[in-house]
Amino acid sequence: MPNGPRPRQSGLTLVESAAVLGVVSVLLGSGLPELHQLRATQQLNSAAALLRTDLQYARSSAVSLDQTLRFHVQSGAAGSCYVIHTGSPSACTCTPEVGASCTGTSWTLRSVQLPASRRIGITSNSTSMAFSGTQGTVTPTGTLTVRNDQGAQLKVVVNVMGRTRTCQAAGSPAGHPAC
Repeated sequence: MPNGPRPRQSGLTLVESAAVLGVVSVLLGSGLPELHQLRATQQLNSAAALLRTDLQYARSSAVSLDQTLRFHVQSGAAGSCYVIHTGSPSACTCTPEVGASCTGTSWTLRSVQLPASRRIGITSNSTSMAFSGTQGTVTPTGTLTVRNDQGAQLKVVVNVMGRTRTCQAAGSPAGHPAC
């Protein structure tokens, strides 16, 4: 047996590994609330952006089809939903669990469901808005409020020309002009 120096061992001891794991756990634990807040803010922004896109889609589709299209919103304890459809204001309805259903010759162009489990909801001061196929205008004008389960909210305002803008209510995440 040679009496020379032993080869040096590489790696971490159990104590060193436990210390690193403890430090990483503390760092992750302190950052978790901020990550949850960031996720909720991103969901709110995404829902408002989708709503604006769908309102613009309703307006442009009404003009391209040369037909009045309706944007119908429903909300309740089970969640909220909206549907873009042809026909009278009451021709189509939607539910957060099932989606849209229409009667007679009316048909759905787009439907979005937001069940309560998604923690995002939409309410409106007008349950049905009509987009004119000849002028692209909307009657009545409306303000749709998108809110998350933490109380933050963004408002999507639709003017008479059918154009939309997003603004933030008090206590909501920054990034949009105030309402």
